[in-house]
Amino acid sequence: MSPGHPTLASLLGATGYETAMCGKWHCGFLPDFSPTKSGWQEFFGNFAGGVDYFSHVSIDSARPDLYEGGIRVPQIVRWPGVIGQRQVTGVPMVAYDWFPTLLELAGTRPDPAHPTDGVSFAPYLLRGGDVPQRDLFWRMRGQGALRRGDYKYHSALNGGTVVESLFNIADDQREMANLATREPAVLADLKAAWQKVNTGLIPYA
Repeated sequence: MSPGHPTLASLLGATGYETAMCGKWHCGFLPDFSPTKSGWQEFFGNFAGGVDYFSHVSIDSARPDLYEGGIRVPQIVRWPGVIGQRQVTGVPMVAYDWFPTLLELAGTRPDPAHPTDGVSFAPYLLRGGDVPQRDLFWRMRGQGALRRGDYKYHSALNGGTVVESLFNIADDQREMANLATREPAVLADLKAAWQKVNTGLIPYA
């Protein structure tokens, strides 16, 4: 990632916040790229990127990758005096949603020249606003997935053949019942939405 590209750190830093990063850096190698070249004032972690600090608690550990067992992890939010205690929700939120959420909480916005892929959950978290409605997109080599509401489209390359599935995650978190033949119109809509996003991304080598 170019050091000049806006980041959460650079945008927060411009409003007066002090920033530090703890974790893994995946966005380029030293000496040309580093967290401190991309807005973070301090960095504590690993520059190699590929380090797993935790054992993921999955829904079905035998089915990783873009099934729910490979992408769903618990998330804890704590803000005493602002967010109420002991609340539980099944609303899905992905990592890139935190970018606009934290910027809104800090009183700033993304760089208009670099719109974010995520949406802000600040109204939902703080004021009980409506849950943002949007598609959730994933891809990795040989697999793709898109979730819209309770439905999830999944495709996987298996022995040279693409196998497509449709699941209702609200009723079937373990993704055992493929609804592709029962609800072909939903499958087609979600597949088309996945392909539209995918065509705008850099292809895998």
